[in-house]
Amino acid sequence: WEQTVSMGWAGTLQARDVGARSAKVLAVRRRDMDAAAYLGSSLHISCGKELARWEETEGRVDMLLRFEASGQGHVSLYLPACRQTPPRAQGAAYTGGEILPLCKQGGQPMDGAWKVPVAVCAGSVDLSLLF
Repeated sequence: WEQTVSMGWAGTLQARDVGARSAKVLAVRRRDMDAAAYLGSSLHISCGKELARWEETEGRVDMLLRFEASGQGHVSLYLPACRQTPPRAQGAAYTGGEILPLCKQGGQPMDGAWKVPVAVCAGSVDLSLLF
């Protein structure tokens, strides 16, 4: 995954080069720019199928992630309450690593979009973000 996101576009969408025996996956969702959102993970191509539960309350997002295999990577989230400062993470899935900003195409950090490092085992694991 190139680990870039786009928060919308006008007109047409142009895909960059796709290599031989390769593919590009695009997740298109309607969303509220004032609400937190699960953008996907580097662990599964489904762009969200692994999200078994999502609960958003004041200053907190709790989620349950379900995977069929073990692995390490990150989940990508949009948290409008954390435009410049990363959230704090806790839960069985969180590795304790640095929470980094997601970047727009071109490499510029995108306000409120974060990559949270996770390690998962086959089955379900919890992850909470506090802000």
